[in-house]
Amino acid sequence: MRALYLLIIMLLVSSGCKNETSGVIAKQDLPKDFKYLNLIWNRSEKVIPDPYYGCVRPIADSILAKYNYGKIFPTDERFQDTDLTSLIDSLQLAVKNKNIEFILSHLSDTVFMGYAAGVPETADGFKQYWMNRKGNVSEELWIEMERALKLGGKFLALEKDYPFYGHKIYQIPYLLFPWEISDMFMSQAAIAENVPVYEKKDSTSNVVGYLNYDIVDVNYEESGVEPLFEGVTTITVNQMDWVKITTLDMKISGYVDGKFLYAPLGLRLFLAKNSGKWKIRGIAIGE
Repeated sequence: MRALYLLIIMLLVSSGCKNETSGVIAKQDLPKDFKYLNLIWNRSEKVIPDPYYGCVRPIADSILAKYNYGKIFPTDERFQDTDLTSLIDSLQLAVKNKNIEFILSHLSDTVFMGYAAGVPETADGFKQYWMNRKGNVSEELWIEMERALKLGGKFLALEKDYPFYGHKIYQIPYLLFPWEISDMFMSQAAIAENVPVYEKKDSTSNVVGYLNYDIVDVNYEESGVEPLFEGVTTITVNQMDWVKITTLDMKISGYVDGKFLYAPLGLRLFLAKNSGKWKIRGIAIGE
């Protein structure tokens, strides 16, 4: 399916260069299970030359305006619930001390670890995914949980946000990417303000602009890595030092220090209230 997705995007770009004023592929011609229809139809009619793709279409300003102009501003809603706040404080301490027993004792009966995890959604599946046969915990878990827990969180909409439709879930970090203007695999978001974008992979090169919590498109080839479709480009384990980005309006393009970006498929921690107590409903990396 991903190969088909990339093929269609290539066709869109190729066709778009030849026709600047009309849609490049009719919606009815796309596969029924194609997930990114809005990404195509939200593009501006304006075509911008691009040395890698030949030409590209930025997302229309009228569309960006509906989604905070392509920004995801930080928030921390945990203080709405004192029990939730207490659990998150305890989780931060447990992660700092690498206390896996605390994590295991606060797992829900069902533990979501991502659709590509390949293990049962149980405590045993969690151990299988994050621990080796000797019981040693992957250092990635502690590093990524520590980073996520510093970023604040947000309650998911009961009937809107996947993968827990109809359930009250608190997600850490707060980053909920609007799929109408972003892509699960090819987008990332700045997690700070005034993040410099450099002309080259060098902090002494010219600054071409700044990011302020912006969602950006990532060019993995120019960043020097392959897209990790089954996994994720996380900052400490898989993330590249320098990331080639382009803002959604395509007004800024250059290189950003990877520590200032977070991917949609980076570690997400999902907390849910179970029998009156908040527990870990999911710890997912990747799909």
